[in-house]
Amino acid sequence: MRRGFEQAIEGWWQSQDPRPLLIRGARRTGKTYATEEVGRRLAGDGFVKLDFQTDLDLIAPLFGGPTSDVDAIMSRVADYKRVRLSKETAFVLFDEVQLCEHALNSLRFFSGSGWRICGTGSQLGVATRRRRLPFPSGGPTRDHAPHDL
Repeated sequence: MRRGFEQAIEGWWQSQDPRPLLIRGARRTGKTYATEEVGRRLAGDGFVKLDFQTDLDLIAPLFGGPTSDVDAIMSRVADYKRVRLSKETAFVLFDEVQLCEHALNSLRFFSGSGWRICGTGSQLGVATRRRRLPFPSGGPTRDHAPHDL
């Protein structure tokens, strides 16, 4: 089962126009661990994890501007993590993303941006069902809808 999960992440990584990948599931089942492992293997130094569970007060301000300006968000993330990030090589994990409304909202704007953003959360399914803002974006065709695992 774990290998199938990892293969799904690898397939998402290799896609030409990656939409945000949302990984939902019960607490303490290895979502973050497996995603980190695959992300580090695929992206190397381009792997970045934002842990909203432990660092919410530090990370939330990174999403304080317009959530539609994903390049500015990624610039602030790179500054915060003290790394250089490029669309071609970055794999960014938003762990427990449902804890920050602005970060969760930004996911819909990452579709079609070229950034590879993966959001995980044990309550992510609940959070996306309760949203007032449209999520995911992309209209009736769902061309820009995030991938779900």
